[in-house]
Amino acid sequence: MVLFGKQVLEVMLECRENDVWSLPEVAAERDEPLPNKIRYFFTASNISADPFQTIKILKRIEKIFKAGALIYRGFLDSEYNTDNSWLESLIVSYHDYNNNAFCDVQFPESSPYRWTQVKNWTLISNTYREHLQKAFYTRNGYDCITFPQDSPRAQM
Repeated sequence: MVLFGKQVLEVMLECRENDVWSLPEVAAERDEPLPNKIRYFFTASNISADPFQTIKILKRIEKIFKAGALIYRGFLDSEYNTDNSWLESLIVSYHDYNNNAFCDVQFPESSPYRWTQVKNWTLISNTYREHLQKAFYTRNGYDCITFPQDSPRAQM
């Protein structure tokens, strides 16, 4: 979908307690390449295509992983602890410019993960909201958080 000449981007989100959405979190060892931990989201079992196409799609996804855009590196407040703890975090945006890889990745009904367009009313953790907006701007996408489709700007 395109609004005001900008692509409306979809994001992979994880549903947590009380239907609050967040970016998927993956624990990694220091100096471990991030894509090694992310790959388990994109396995052959989650791709809706024949085996030959699945191999091609997995190769496209590997290329996308090599071209990720760093959105944030630093510390985020931890929602798991109440004693002012934090998580050392790395947020990377992976974009499927040709729309020929991620569109074939399907998550089972029982999975907490979903592809979704983030709107200003989406119940998403505030920790991640500003980083999603930065990803939208980095990828020249439409910012549905600040300017939802039903906002006055969208009706101009």
